[in-house]
Amino acid sequence: MMDMKQIEPGQNWLNNINENFTKLGVQDESTTAYVLLNGVTQFSDTHTPIIKRPLLSGSTEKTWHLGINIKHMPVHSDLVVAKVPEGFQEVSDPWIGIFPVGQEGHVVGALSAYFANSPKELHLFYDTMVANPTDLNNTNVNLPLTWH
Repeated sequence: MMDMKQIEPGQNWLNNINENFTKLGVQDESTTAYVLLNGVTQFSDTHTPIIKRPLLSGSTEKTWHLGINIKHMPVHSDLVVAKVPEGFQEVSDPWIGIFPVGQEGHVVGALSAYFANSPKELHLFYDTMVANPTDLNNTNVNLPLTWH
């Protein structure tokens, strides 16, 4: 029979787990060394980091909350928005999400986010959902991206 250790009052098991992970060298990494392309800018002056964390399966999960302004994007077009640095490029599936996009207070379509080329570049494809589609002009977009 397994010896079950009793939990002492006030003991914080989460801290113990975090300490053990740190001792094993399991830590999150982050970078802001990406390059935005084609006139795309971020909402603020500071770059938001891409965070890479190890998973128990041995793979890694990358997350990046990217808030960008797209100056111009024609309907049914593809736009390369960023180049991702080495070590943060691994993807098991290049398609990483579909996000609604609005203009003048109305949802006008969706942006499909995917990786292509090598080194990996983040692309957006603009597809419309309205009868009379318009190009995106000076549009702010929030992209909460996650890939493995």
